[in-house]
Amino acid sequence: MAASVHDNIRLDVQLTGVLPTNTYDVATKGHHELPYAVATSEISLDGTLQVHRIMDGSDPTQDKNYAYELVVTQAEKAQLEADVGRVAYLMQNYRDDADVATYRKVVFFQEITDVHPLDPMLNYYSLAIRLVGATGLTVG
Repeated sequence: MAASVHDNIRLDVQLTGVLPTNTYDVATKGHHELPYAVATSEISLDGTLQVHRIMDGSDPTQDKNYAYELVVTQAEKAQLEADVGRVAYLMQNYRDDADVATYRKVVFFQEITDVHPLDPMLNYYSLAIRLVGATGLTVG
C-alpha cells in the first residue's frame, strides 16, 4: 500500500500494537513542518557571534518541529491536554499505516495554542498543537 493523505494524524503516548491509536482530525489549513538546526548561539564579550551546533560531518544536524491545526471533540481536547509535556509517537496525515517504520516519528508534545470553541454547546474545538522532533528519546 502506498502513502496517501489522510484527514487525521495519529498521536499517542503509548502503542497498541505498532500504531498510535489516538486520531485527531486535521483542519483544512493542514500542518507545517519547520526544520531547524540543533544549535545555540550567544554573543561573546567582544561582540562576536558564537554558534555551537551539532554537526554530521560537515553538515549541521537538523530535526523538525511540527505544527498542526486540529478540530477536536471535548474528550479529544482533554486527552491532548493530558499529553502536553510528554514524549509521544506521531504519524502525520501523509502516511502509509502499513509502513510504520518509515512514517512513525518520536516527538515531544510542547504546547496547545489558539483554542477556540466551534459551537455554543462546546462540543467541538479548533486548536493548534506544536510538536518538537525528538529522535532518540523514549516514549512514555
